[in-house]
Amino acid sequence: MRRLPAVVALSLTAVVSLVGVVGPATTSAGTPGTPAPTVLVTLTDDQTPDGFTIGMPYTSSRTDWVSFTGIVDNALCCPSRSGFFSGRYDVHNGVINNVTSDNLDRDATLFRWFAKAGWDVGLYGKLLNPYRCTPGWSGVVDWHAICPGTKDVYFQYDYKMNNNGVVNSYGSSPADYQVNVLADFIIKKIRSTPAYKPLFLLFTPTSTHWPWVAAPGLENAFYDVAVPRYPNQRDDVSDKPLYIQRQPVPNLRTQDANRRAMWRGSLSVDKALQRIESALREAGRWDSTTEALWSDNGYAFGAHRWIIKRCEYEECARVPMVVRVPGIAGRDDGRLMTNLDLSVTLLALTGVKGGVRLDGRNMEPVLRGNAPAWTDAVLQHWPGGDADGTTTHFPNPGYWCVRVPHWRYCELASGEKELYDLFADPYELDNLAGQTSFAESQSQNAARLNAMKPKDVVDTWIPWESPSVSSSSGSYRDLE
Repeated sequence: MRRLPAVVALSLTAVVSLVGVVGPATTSAGTPGTPAPTVLVTLTDDQTPDGFTIGMPYTSSRTDWVSFTGIVDNALCCPSRSGFFSGRYDVHNGVINNVTSDNLDRDATLFRWFAKAGWDVGLYGKLLNPYRCTPGWSGVVDWHAICPGTKDVYFQYDYKMNNNGVVNSYGSSPADYQVNVLADFIIKKIRSTPAYKPLFLLFTPTSTHWPWVAAPGLENAFYDVAVPRYPNQRDDVSDKPLYIQRQPVPNLRTQDANRRAMWRGSLSVDKALQRIESALREAGRWDSTTEALWSDNGYAFGAHRWIIKRCEYEECARVPMVVRVPGIAGRDDGRLMTNLDLSVTLLALTGVKGGVRLDGRNMEPVLRGNAPAWTDAVLQHWPGGDADGTTTHFPNPGYWCVRVPHWRYCELASGEKELYDLFADPYELDNLAGQTSFAESQSQNAARLNAMKPKDVVDTWIPWESPSVSSSSGSYRDLE
């Protein structure tokens, strides 16, 4: 197949290998005149990198971020979030899709670890699928978790929220817009917490997820902004796995409209973060605030004929990943950072002990610019099936992939293999697996994948074959 010239290099997806080791526990209490530290993590939903760079003009233009090539170990909500909460692979924490969230050990998560170290911990927004307004998790002192009302959690109106044990219903007035309600709770917590008390705040808005409902007054934002088109939205998929070949060519005008809507949802978060930052400054906490922003997965928007998430390609698992640490100058680092890495790194930066052996890498030395020789290789995994572990809603085969800066290599449960030269082919147009001239590269990456895969688990692939309607169907309602 003919390679098309790269227009915008995105990058790809996976998860990390090495075991993270973190420092001793600490209460991190402030001293007179010196506010205690704050950690603010914004976890968006289904947000692509351009959702950050285009949709969040204020936040993305800040010069204090260290930006990474963000990737996730499993490109679906629950597994990705659970990987961050626990610092462990999906096959280690037990959350492999959206119906296995009960497998997560709540006492082996960031919430519990920070609470045990004396931090006030707050959750504001979406937790995991499914969440039905059950009691808050142990250690979280400020719990504001959204759950379905007359509509699902993604619609921004007509939802319910468990507010510290009291379930409140919200309506459809502008004052009920979910992202702004959550930001108000965060600001209230910042203002009401004594300066000597350390804060760990997790902000998890859903406006960047289908149906991409914008805040009041932002409904027409980006209407005249051109949507970039990528070569892999119109590529020849004859060398791709069978599940991709079966997809019809998506309507790119529809995908353009969806992408603009995602930008509007991102802008709503951008405005909320401006307000939260102002509250931190007013409270005297900004100079001691460590901040991170990332998304639980990307979104294909028609790349390789796939329009949702869960795929093995970069569009599904490439996410925004930026970190701000007081005293560290902002820069574009570019190295691979996963959701697991971010978890372990936050523990290291704060001195909070994780309590278990973790799968993420401690990237504090990278942030501080004094990392030793760094092996930039990460893993990506999907167990197969659809988001609920069935073959009903657009399933795809399971896979393991390894991603390094130059190469991306995947082995699918279907027996198919994929190899891409990401330097020459950033849009993954040409599958080089099985080609004689690339046999050595394939062998090297296969060996790397085998070495990095967890040895204490046995692959149990979920069936994926299904004659059902494809992911490109206009009837698709993305509640994953």
